[in-house]
Amino acid sequence: MGAIGVGAVAAVGSMLRNTNNGGFHNTLIHRNQPTTPPVTHQPTAPQVPVQHTLMSEVEENANKDSSSSDEDAYKASYDEIKKLAKDIIKEALVEVKDIVKEALVEVKDIVKEALVEVKDANKDSSEKEEDETKKLAKDIVKEALVEVKDAYKASSEKEEDETKKLAKDIVKEALVEVKDIVKEALVEVAKTVAEYIENSWTGPPQKSIEQFKGQARLPKFAVPIFYNIRLKPDLKACKFAGSVAIELNIVADTSFIVLNAAELSVDTASVSFTRSSNSKVLKPLKVHVVEEDEILVLDFANTLPIGIGSLTIHFHGTLNDKMKGFYTSTYEHNSEKKNMAVTQFEPDGARRCFPCWDEPACKAMFKITLDVPSKLVALSNMPIIEEKIDGDLKTVSYQESPIMSTYLVAIVVGLFDYVEHLTSDGVKVRVYCQVGKLNQGRFALDVAVRTLELYREYFAVPYFLPKLDMVAIPDFAFGAMANYGLVTCCETDLLYDNQYSTAANKQRVVIVVAHELAHQWFGNLVTIEWWTHLWLNEGFATWVSYLAANHLFPEWKVWTQFLDDYTEGLRLDGLAESHPIELEINHAREIDEIGNAISYNKGASVIRMLQSYLGAECFQSSRKIAIGIFYLRVLKRKLGWEPKTGESHLDAMLRGEVLTALAVFGHDLTLKEANRRFHAFLDDRNTPLLHPNIRKAAYVAIMREVSTSNRFGYESLLRVYRETDSSQEKTRVLSSLTSSPDPNIIVEALNFLLSSEVRTLDAVLGLGVSREGRQTAWTWMKDNWEHISKTWGSGNLITHFVNSIVSPVCHSLSPSLFYCYLLVPQVLVFVLCVSIKNLENLNSNAFYQLLLLVIFFFFFFLFSFSCYVLSIPQFASFEKAKEIEEFFASRTNSKIARTLKQSIERVHINANWVQRVHNEEHLGETMIKFILRDGETKCVIL
Repeated sequence: MGAIGVGAVAAVGSMLRNTNNGGFHNTLIHRNQPTTPPVTHQPTAPQVPVQHTLMSEVEENANKDSSSSDEDAYKASYDEIKKLAKDIIKEALVEVKDIVKEALVEVKDIVKEALVEVKDANKDSSEKEEDETKKLAKDIVKEALVEVKDAYKASSEKEEDETKKLAKDIVKEALVEVKDIVKEALVEVAKTVAEYIENSWTGPPQKSIEQFKGQARLPKFAVPIFYNIRLKPDLKACKFAGSVAIELNIVADTSFIVLNAAELSVDTASVSFTRSSNSKVLKPLKVHVVEEDEILVLDFANTLPIGIGSLTIHFHGTLNDKMKGFYTSTYEHNSEKKNMAVTQFEPDGARRCFPCWDEPACKAMFKITLDVPSKLVALSNMPIIEEKIDGDLKTVSYQESPIMSTYLVAIVVGLFDYVEHLTSDGVKVRVYCQVGKLNQGRFALDVAVRTLELYREYFAVPYFLPKLDMVAIPDFAFGAMANYGLVTCCETDLLYDNQYSTAANKQRVVIVVAHELAHQWFGNLVTIEWWTHLWLNEGFATWVSYLAANHLFPEWKVWTQFLDDYTEGLRLDGLAESHPIELEINHAREIDEIGNAISYNKGASVIRMLQSYLGAECFQSSRKIAIGIFYLRVLKRKLGWEPKTGESHLDAMLRGEVLTALAVFGHDLTLKEANRRFHAFLDDRNTPLLHPNIRKAAYVAIMREVSTSNRFGYESLLRVYRETDSSQEKTRVLSSLTSSPDPNIIVEALNFLLSSEVRTLDAVLGLGVSREGRQTAWTWMKDNWEHISKTWGSGNLITHFVNSIVSPVCHSLSPSLFYCYLLVPQVLVFVLCVSIKNLENLNSNAFYQLLLLVIFFFFFFLFSFSCYVLSIPQFASFEKAKEIEEFFASRTNSKIARTLKQSIERVHINANWVQRVHNEEHLGETMIKFILRDGETKCVIL
């Protein structure tokens, strides 16, 4: 009996104590709730101070037996224990009955044995004695039975009372233990939740920083736009202090900001991110420095808002002696050894000077301020705009740079002399060298000026900055470095002394200067996306340096030296450990290994072979077109998405045209930004994020991503169309609906034009079908021609159907602008010829601006014409012209006869153009002749 009760209590206690595995939670507390432990639920609005309040409340409630919060739990526990006690009592009574049965059987056996004994003892007795004996036996048995019965009855009553008492004790003891366990469990839960809030809450679920370790590239959820850098180098202590404010565009949901930093001491208390929209300052919970990957990971509590913000970081560093990053070079002045501060950031040194997105594709603008000794010269990429002297120190501020990669940022602080000269278009060129070596810089200066003018003509794009400095550095690991606007060179590769230098030294100066200045276009203006393509940068600059040397000094016959000079590339390429000229780079630490003769010399050889195969003029033209397309992207970044205060009418118009063109051609960043702004517009039609000037671009970008399986953009634009009462807004929507590359969506959009929702007059506005959908539109028009002819045949609108579908103009530009651009070549030739004839009447700045304008329109024309040709690939064959003629043979009326002839003629022109291109041996030369026709090539500065 006792064992049963104790075992039951033990079982109950074991069950109740199993709270850590969810037993208590599942069995006693939340019988009607999910079984997930409470610590796995994240609080909605957690605050760390909740811990103390929660703990005190739980402990107070746990100590009050009458607490309303515990009553339900105790009641549920009591009911379960009561049920368990009843089961125990039933089991005990059954056991008592079994014991009584066993006792009765035992009594019967005793009586039987007694009767046998009596019988044997009195076997020979008289009959009377036998009867008396039997009677006595009966009395004995009867008395025994009565005693057994009384004993059983007393025992049963006693056992039942004891069992009931024991059951009550069990229940009472169990309830007390339940209360204790509930108190302990509630306190434990409170502690666990409080600890979770304090230590584990980081906002939305995020991966740990382990996801960023060992990665080849930085994550893409933040894009730098502008750096404001301030540095204060201490040349005596060989240390520097600095700060950087980085304007960022957060383009994806994240609570991390990850950028590069190496060999820097970051002041974690200074790190903050400020939202531009409301100036709210966010501080990171943790700042992780991952030294092996040279990254800085900022871990914020909550998801950062999408859009623009500013990241501020203060830091300290060492001016090292490794000739990498921000380092010191020594020189002598008046027999005294001194230090100068120099930067060498290619390929991954910028992160050693300031935290940044140290990848070539992460271009941004830079504003640099230096605090330096007042007697020293401080140089950077851009001209000085302000210099404030305060005793022995001065603060030097520089102009904002154009967009460029971090590895092109440059700073030099030291004691220098310089020589200078101006190019014909007003660029100030200087060569800096140590005091006393002024004359040794004059030859390099002359070469630099002449080379800039040669490249301006060869690339048909002027040098982009207002100044070019070249500095001779005593300690320099590379021959030279083509920083934007501030070329740094080893002294032996920049200085030439008529008395001591050899002819080979002289040629080396020419080759180095020509190489680094070539990078001002290919490398700085147009930049590789990642170091895998390094050979394109260095191979081209190496090849064009020989081209420049041959042009400047034809008597040197440098091309005869090309093969001999580049056998070093062949020797390296002959080894088992050679590599292709384009080698995949998986991590920044691998970059230094590919800056060898294969990338430079073999790359240059391949480019020279390509030039020989294509022809000099064709090759030259291809480089111009590449720069021209890049200029379109530069123009987009200059114009931006937001209207600017005081901007011109032309800029306001041009912004929409450029963005629309980039959307048509699938420019990834344009599509992403358009998508973001469009979603904001759907939520708020008055948002400033989508000005009417750029809505067409956003609509086209949205439709470029629409397909049969992704109809969101199409249906959203239809909703905009149906909800607006602005005719201009309806026009923008209609002109964008057929921009999708999906033929099914194009057919649906074209059918919508024929519906009653679209005014008859407006239907023609939506016929600007994407280039992928030209054939689909032609088939649709043939299938619906009877309806089109009946509806629009009485007026001139029917001609728009024929023109737009049979002979379309460039989809990315308005028709009027497109036809204006067809006149650009003739206008450019005339303007430049007149300008050159009257050059003496123009100052250098005016001519420079005129040249920029001409170059821009020249390449914008090339882009427009290319867009036009690319948009009509299916309507550029004689077979297509014949098909069109046959279809309209029995369907022509007087109202479309002339339009039809003109459209068919355009198809013939396109077919002739394509045929001529296929047959043309020198494509580049043909393009130039077609563009210029009767103009003189030299007038366009080809």
